[in-house]
Amino acid sequence: MSRTPAVAAIITIDKGPPAIFVTLPPASNLDLDLGLVSERTLIWEQIEKAKKRAGFGMSQAAIVREAKKLDPDVFEGLSPSTVAGWIDRTGPAPQWSSSVQQRILKGNLPGHRNGGQKGILQRYPHLVKAIKDILVILRGNGASLTIATIRAIIVANITAIKPEVLGMKFRDGSSFVVSDDFVRKWAKREMGWSRRRATKAAQKLPENWIDQCEKSALRKGWIIKEYDIPAALWVNSDQTQVVYSPGDKMTWAEKGSKQVAAVGLEEKRAFTVMVSVSSDGQVLPFQAIYEGKTEKVVPSASAPYRRECDEIGCCFEHSRSSTYWSNQLTMKLFVEKILAPYFDRQRERLGLPSASMALWTIDVFSVHRSEEFRTYMKSTHRNIILDFVPGGCTSVGQPCDVGIQRPFKHSIRRSYHDGVVYEMMTKLVKKEPLILDTRVGPLRDKSVQWLWNGYNAINKPELVKKAFANCIVPGRDLDLSYETLTSFKVRERLRNLKNEDPVFYEELRGTRTVQIPDPSVVLAEDILVVEEDDAAICDDSSISTEVLQAALISPSAAEGLKVKKDGSYHTAALAEVDGEEPVEEVEEPGQG
Repeated sequence: MSRTPAVAAIITIDKGPPAIFVTLPPASNLDLDLGLVSERTLIWEQIEKAKKRAGFGMSQAAIVREAKKLDPDVFEGLSPSTVAGWIDRTGPAPQWSSSVQQRILKGNLPGHRNGGQKGILQRYPHLVKAIKDILVILRGNGASLTIATIRAIIVANITAIKPEVLGMKFRDGSSFVVSDDFVRKWAKREMGWSRRRATKAAQKLPENWIDQCEKSALRKGWIIKEYDIPAALWVNSDQTQVVYSPGDKMTWAEKGSKQVAAVGLEEKRAFTVMVSVSSDGQVLPFQAIYEGKTEKVVPSASAPYRRECDEIGCCFEHSRSSTYWSNQLTMKLFVEKILAPYFDRQRERLGLPSASMALWTIDVFSVHRSEEFRTYMKSTHRNIILDFVPGGCTSVGQPCDVGIQRPFKHSIRRSYHDGVVYEMMTKLVKKEPLILDTRVGPLRDKSVQWLWNGYNAINKPELVKKAFANCIVPGRDLDLSYETLTSFKVRERLRNLKNEDPVFYEELRGTRTVQIPDPSVVLAEDILVVEEDDAAICDDSSISTEVLQAALISPSAAEGLKVKKDGSYHTAALAEVDGEEPVEEVEEPGQG
């Protein structure tokens, strides 16, 4: 019985920039040889290299150790017990077993002890071919293929061609969800692709960051005490960049390629979002800033979820400049349209006079600390006290950076992924030409739903309060939770400052004259990486928003997840481990 041809395979392409039009072929053309080199051979060459490095004795532990040095992603799931099953130690010297050598000669990998080609997708070659055909042609025609995009293409094809695969169970009860980790390994092994990412040096904390953050926390405690500021009137705001295709500069391309062209990169590929939260757990409406000098560059009034965003007070601004970053005008618009109205509503709700003070914590970005902006705040909003996060300390001393941008960016990536899957599924089911539209206009309208989803992803009082509480000053028994800053122990420390640190005490008494960095000096907060996903921690996009929220609120809720060195959460399910076998099998067409 002949195998059913892959519905999603692609042979012909008609590209009209900036959209890519992909046409499905007749069944007779599905066997086109794309000239791809077998990555199995390349992987075995690395294993052979690892064997040589391990030495004459062929220690399985040493082979695994050396293999992971060569490619930690591909060989992450390789274990010494697996390698032991490949080695014949019956002769005078250890060597690969005859069965392993025969499989290598045929171009296959040895697999586990019981032999056979492993990996959940490997048993469905027509499905793998469909996925690879799409990716190869799209890559060749300049599409920006990020992890989120590749994952979406894999999920869409599985859903259209072999949906049962996503319901298969593994020994631990997990089901296959196509995690980011799985996609990374699969792209390297099957496509021979490596990740190309713009390098960005990690922000280094100042040597005295603990002292700076301690004083910053005590300054907040002093202001809250002196002006009787309730939790709802203390807000932290932070700008973040959102790319239209998450990870624009984290593109996967052939190993060794010198340059990767991507359709649409000359266009405006990102926008800025001002995210704000209060210390009592509220999320303020977003301000989204799009590059351009007219209102034509903002999402249309008919964009999906535009009405919902408008109703909660979100503002969609054009930058009136050649960048999409915050500037003097957009900052003033944020204060007038979002921040000041929020404070007024809270004062009314709490029965406070309009003159009651509020506290606004922002970083030392050049626009924020400029004389022009500070003068504007003093002259027009005297009931809002500006408080600056110490320079270079946003990763530990700013609630939005510590606990809000992470789930927000996670939601953005998931929304983008879901959108690509939906579009591809619609085309596949209807057997229509596949269109990957990279134009900014349509993506800009889609961004409104991403923002709506992102708002709901972080609009959890427990999550927001945890972000303040996780701004911890090590060894000083301090954090930025409202409860800590208004506690007896902090009030006692403030009372003792006059004798213990008279210089700092006098500084606090003149709250409005706190020394800030020179606006003409370039700080870490002023260095903007253009059009790159700037998320400090990227959790696996296969993890649901609800699961990530629970894990961030209470790490004990992270059951079934593993934590990597950078602190990101990834699935620990066996279903995502390369080489693991499901306990349920889906029969390949033509088998049985």
